[in-house]
Amino acid sequence: MRALRASEADCARYAHAFRQAEMETACHWVKQVVSVVQGVVFGLMPLTGSTALLTYGAVTLLSTFITYSLLLRADLDLLGLDGQLELFKEGGMAAVATFMLAWIVTYTFAHA
Repeated sequence: MRALRASEADCARYAHAFRQAEMETACHWVKQVVSVVQGVVFGLMPLTGSTALLTYGAVTLLSTFITYSLLLRADLDLLGLDGQLELFKEGGMAAVATFMLAWIVTYTFAHA
């Protein structure tokens, strides 16, 4: 009986880890899409400098929070602070690179 309880706990832990990996993947791709959209919009609007970068950061953080709390309905208590920080960091550098590429290319073609 004790072994059965241990295996149930292990299954619950693995299921949580699998959900965590799925949430990280979803947040990564949402950041990529938001980055491309923001890059094109900011390039067409001719936003430059720190205004565009700060706005990008705020919108990206907000979209990540909306993704995992409202769309994926993640249990914030179960994730804990470390899990939430992992979701915010997941795909962050790739998203910044995508944003910069879309922003620079759109700005160059629209205003050159």
